[in-house]
Amino acid sequence: MKNILTVSCSIIFALLLSEMILRIAELWIPLDANYQPPTLISKWGYVTNPNSGNATQCLKSLCVKLHYYFPNLRDTKMNKNANHILVLGDSFTFGWLLPWNKTYVYYLQRDVDKKFGKNKYQLLNAATPGWGIEDYLGYLKQYGRKSSPKYVLIFLNTDDIGRAIKRSHLSIPLKKFKQLVYESWLYQHSLLLKFIHYRINSILQPILHKIYKHKYATMDFDSIETRNHVVFPGSPHLKFSNQYAIHFSEKIFLKINQWCEQHNAKLMVVTTGFNTFYPANLHDPTKIFLSVAPSFFLKEHIPFYDSAPAFRTLIQGEKFQIPDDHHPNKIGSKAIADATFQWIEHRIEK
Repeated sequence: MKNILTVSCSIIFALLLSEMILRIAELWIPLDANYQPPTLISKWGYVTNPNSGNATQCLKSLCVKLHYYFPNLRDTKMNKNANHILVLGDSFTFGWLLPWNKTYVYYLQRDVDKKFGKNKYQLLNAATPGWGIEDYLGYLKQYGRKSSPKYVLIFLNTDDIGRAIKRSHLSIPLKKFKQLVYESWLYQHSLLLKFIHYRINSILQPILHKIYKHKYATMDFDSIETRNHVVFPGSPHLKFSNQYAIHFSEKIFLKINQWCEQHNAKLMVVTTGFNTFYPANLHDPTKIFLSVAPSFFLKEHIPFYDSAPAFRTLIQGEKFQIPDDHHPNKIGSKAIADATFQWIEHRIEK
């Protein structure tokens, strides 16, 4: 009994000492630096950005600082005097590995300010890495009213529907377990636990990617590579019927639009443009939905724009992806913003 007590006390002392050392060390080095930005698990089981604080995202020598504000926004503190355009999307829209002033949300804000005047409209970037279309609906239901948006702008990326279909099969108990862990007081206040989580995650992610990339359709980080070596997210190994993908997508977009109508917001949907690289023989749920999207959105009176042709023209001959990563670099980001603004400037009120 005495030995058990001694061991227990030694473990507790070691953990407390490690916590203290890390807090002191954090003054000199960014212990939160990681390839994966920090996220929380909402009470409904989907992932969100933190509500506050800072983080550092790194890939090799490339590092960017991230700043978070309520409600789960990246680098955009709400201006109560402006009309809000709530922006939803995945890691592309979040601005993965890009400084805030190189994201396409930033470029769009700059163009909107030039066109309509400063403080007329504010784009609120709630985009979160790994999101799919069901996450957009979940965020709106839980946090949408907090920003009272005049417009909800969705950037539909190449795997947003595939991710949603894959996650619809996840068990609720697993989501609840993650929520209990990541929203617990201990995890939120312990630098040691976060440090261990970041480090384990950074080691396991590349390993899991190599093991499961071509085996399981349930993995969220599946991707597609074209003959021209353009890499983008997709679900090439997911088994589904075309009718199911279309019905699944339309049902969620109808719910999103219903939320917007109930809260006096106008929904707008635009593609990131990367769908221009879909191989002709690819069977992917987002690609299937996009084949019917123009007629569906037209029927429902939802403004929709496929920026693929404009985006392809703008990036012609340019290196538009971050090396060793499939996300847009500042050139790709600027092209997405330019392709989007030429459409959106005619869709928002002066």
